[in-house]
Amino acid sequence: MPDRLDTIESRLRRLEERIDRREMREVAVEPWQYLVHRQHPWRKQLYVKGRNMTARQLVGAMKANQLNEAAAATDNRVPVEAVREARAYVESNRELLETEAEIERLMLKRGGVVRVPQSVS
Repeated sequence: MPDRLDTIESRLRRLEERIDRREMREVAVEPWQYLVHRQHPWRKQLYVKGRNMTARQLVGAMKANQLNEAAAATDNRVPVEAVREARAYVESNRELLETEAEIERLMLKRGGVVRVPQSVS
């Protein structure tokens, strides 16, 4: 039994360290409450706080699935306010997002992948 408790305690410590590192990667950006900056080699757009999802991905999924804000929030397990922020961010940063989508298309083309990001307009 003590060995099992030691194993569990060790796993919990490693999990806490992973959570701490993850939170440290996210940098708050004014005026956003639910959008954060993360280090990325070339991507500059903001991410949804605590999720491995960009603002563009959230809004794109919302539009592709024809969801309203409440349904998108439920579907992605985020507050409705996060969806609203993502929509406002996407609208006000269209040029950046289009540039990043083009970069993704070129990278996918070089890698031989056929699927490309679609416009969120």
